[in-house]
Amino acid sequence: MSVSEIEVLDKIFEESEKNRLWLKKEYDRLVEEYKDKFVAVWSQQIIDYDNDYRNLLNKVPKEYKGKGLLIEYLTKERIEFVL
Repeated sequence: MSVSEIEVLDKIFEESEKNRLWLKKEYDRLVEEYKDKFVAVWSQQIIDYDNDYRNLLNKVPKEYKGKGLLIEYLTKERIEFVL
């Protein structure tokens, strides 16, 4: 992998991490408006939402995909992962 490819991946990871941290910080407020919906987060804001993941993915403009876009499902219920 070249240095430029690594730099691009670093930028994608940084954007994704910023979006993830913003969503975590704002979760309680956002879940009131987007309860039981999938949300697309870009540049620390909700750019779209839908009840269906695939519908949301189809609605998100291509220029956001693969560049740190975060898609999450918002619910008041706690989700536990068993590994």
